[in-house]
Amino acid sequence: MRIGFFSDPFSPPHVGQTVAAAAFMEQMWLDTLYVVPTLKDESAVPYADRLALCRRAFEGREGIVVSDLALRYPMLAGNVGVARHLSDLFGGDSRIFCLLGTDTLLSSETATCAGALFSACYPCYYRNDTDTALDDKIVQKIAEYYEKFHKNFDFATKLFKYISELNKTDDYSKLDIPPDLNDSELIIKE
Repeated sequence: MRIGFFSDPFSPPHVGQTVAAAAFMEQMWLDTLYVVPTLKDESAVPYADRLALCRRAFEGREGIVVSDLALRYPMLAGNVGVARHLSDLFGGDSRIFCLLGTDTLLSSETATCAGALFSACYPCYYRNDTDTALDDKIVQKIAEYYEKFHKNFDFATKLFKYISELNKTDDYSKLDIPPDLNDSELIIKE
């Protein structure tokens, strides 16, 4: 089973997040995507209101579940806790994917727990293509994570490249699947 999660304060949820979530589900072939509003939030919007707003924003989107995991299990704190909980919940045969935005990728929390995050799930990153002011910081941070966790990044880079190629063609027989992805359980084969 392929499970994804998107943890964010969602104060409030916006169109960019709903679009990113839908693209994440499609491109990573997720069975289910858990949208998990965090307890911690810099705004004054109460948790119950943010949860209700998420339920409205993601309503009717097949495969997307808005979850109150953060409220029910406050000890999960952060992406690593959520990834481990979902892994325990769905078992060893499942693959857990985490959607990270620019703010999360660059956060000190991600920096201090990057090793644990990379071992608990497959982090996936998105950003707004018009957000060029952060490009240097993003490139620097990805290079830093790459140096520390290159094996995971090598695999993820090949996987994302392969998925990009899948999205550009209708004739999958002509695609060159990298050898280390060919036998992977992550690749869905016809």
